[in-house]
Amino acid sequence: SEASPDVDLSQGRRVYVSLVLDFSASTELVKSELLEATRLFVEQLLDTSPKIRVGIRIFDGRAELKEMLLPTRNTSDLNAALEALANYDSTVDPERDSGSTNLNGAFVDGISDLQSWQDSIMASNSNGVVTTGYVVTFTDGRDTAERTTQSAARSSVQEARISGGGGDAPPNVQTYAVAYHGDDWSEDAQSALLDIVGGSRYLIEADEPSELSTRFQELARRIAAEAQATHLLKYCSAARSGQRTVTLDVNPEVGTTETFLSFTFSADGFSGGCIEWIDRVCVGRQCGGFNCGACEEDSE
Repeated sequence: SEASPDVDLSQGRRVYVSLVLDFSASTELVKSELLEATRLFVEQLLDTSPKIRVGIRIFDGRAELKEMLLPTRNTSDLNAALEALANYDSTVDPERDSGSTNLNGAFVDGISDLQSWQDSIMASNSNGVVTTGYVVTFTDGRDTAERTTQSAARSSVQEARISGGGGDAPPNVQTYAVAYHGDDWSEDAQSALLDIVGGSRYLIEADEPSELSTRFQELARRIAAEAQATHLLKYCSAARSGQRTVTLDVNPEVGTTETFLSFTFSADGFSGGCIEWIDRVCVGRQCGGFNCGACEEDSE
């Protein structure tokens, strides 16, 4: 029909994953297993989708996160950052505060910092790039620094998770926690994490150090599947006036869904040329703009 919609894989999608790792003193005993798990996590994500970039940050008792690497696809840089963490101690970083854990602040700052990075990427691509962020926080216990409240961490996670990222809204960020059941683990720590991240769906737990690699790889598969499942709906309405509603649902021959997408728009002032514009929008453009693929930011 004249208003026939078309659904394609999105070329303008970028997925940014921020690893936020607990480097307080209590995690020292599992550091080698943690770094191997994160190495496999990064490897699996980058091998699965060219749309994914990974960054690394660490936290202890300090007020701010320590940035090890901005989101990138450069495996050499990522491996070098992980190798640097293998030898990371107070002699390398005299400001390290390993005697405390600013876990609540790590959630808040991890989300806001990633959203700022996503904003900068969208701006540099003329807002033609759709971004999704993932904060993956590793810890083995609870917040002991008390710099930031648990409710503030919970609010940051919830608000970023439901944000549509359009207009003045901040970019969407999904938050997960990976928890190791070490000496500092307790029912209170588990309860606090479940409250912050929004339930067991977002909390991945490991009873033994040897389980960390498996748990991180499970999460990598989940994130990669979501990244690959993002599509772009292209719809040129035949209407030329009035309020119109478009509804998108799953074909029952393919599957079922509990929710559907529906949005209303005004067709006042619409005219011809929409289909031709969509067909030619990326002609002569290498990147940026409407769904033409993101420009490379690794060198910035």
